[in-house]
Amino acid sequence: MKSDVLFSIIIVHWNTFALTKRCLESIYDKNKSYNFEIILADNGSTDGSGFHLHEYFPHIVLIRNEDGRGYAAANNDGIRKARGEFILLMNSDAFMKSENPLQQLDRTFLQYPKAGIIGGVLFFPDGKVQACGRSFLTFKRLIKQQLLFRSRFASITVPERPFVTDYIDGAFLAIKRSAIDKIGLLNEEYDLYAEDMDWCLRAWQCGYQVMVQPSIAVTHLRGGSTRLRFAEVLFSNIINNCRFMQKFQGEQHAKLSYDVYLLGTLMRIPLSLLRRSPLARDYYRAFCRCLFMRRKLYSLLRGAL
Repeated sequence: MKSDVLFSIIIVHWNTFALTKRCLESIYDKNKSYNFEIILADNGSTDGSGFHLHEYFPHIVLIRNEDGRGYAAANNDGIRKARGEFILLMNSDAFMKSENPLQQLDRTFLQYPKAGIIGGVLFFPDGKVQACGRSFLTFKRLIKQQLLFRSRFASITVPERPFVTDYIDGAFLAIKRSAIDKIGLLNEEYDLYAEDMDWCLRAWQCGYQVMVQPSIAVTHLRGGSTRLRFAEVLFSNIINNCRFMQKFQGEQHAKLSYDVYLLGTLMRIPLSLLRRSPLARDYYRAFCRCLFMRRKLYSLLRGAL
């Protein structure tokens, strides 16, 4: 039976009332005549913001996780609740910028039937391109990112037509329901970060294409809900990316990748001090934690700790 909802938009929320409210407003503002539902997964907020958002937007579906779950698990809760033919994952600090993005996604899926996942172009608030599709993490790319700071200075050219990419950033990721039925839900071993990369790689393995529709523009603050716990998030990012390396490239690559992250984090401490950045302390804390946990790395990667 065909669903009565075309798009289910899932937003994971945690103590970010103002950002999530702005995200929701952008969805309603840019998609006035399209068939969609919004599912807000409140992931253990302690400020009552999930309930307040539901008061502002009574039509949204609110899922309340009292203790909080990983980002992938919270999105999976939303997917199980969703009724749409297409699922759109959207970060609470992402805001639709172009007109009718849902309609554009719908048309792109129709135009490219092999596409299982489609994203747009992510922009920083100052208008610079943040991401236009992404490449899978490899050890060589990790060296360039962490030790040579290559990605920080790379300029991004946005093509005019839809194109194929390795994976789509989970800040704005649309996927067919039929693709989820085949590849499965997000892997909950990744509590935060790398779950989008894993999902897209599994989509490729199942015969789907992953694409970018460059006419869809999304402003993404990047880290809007995690800035207050940057050291914790940085450590989580390292562990989950190493889990990805372990799963698809083996334990030796995962161990080497962990050491590269360890060195890269150490290098960023004096650089942050020189720039008088408040993140210097967070880099130091993340480095100390990574160094301490290195002896338990294999257990950590398997989620045994």
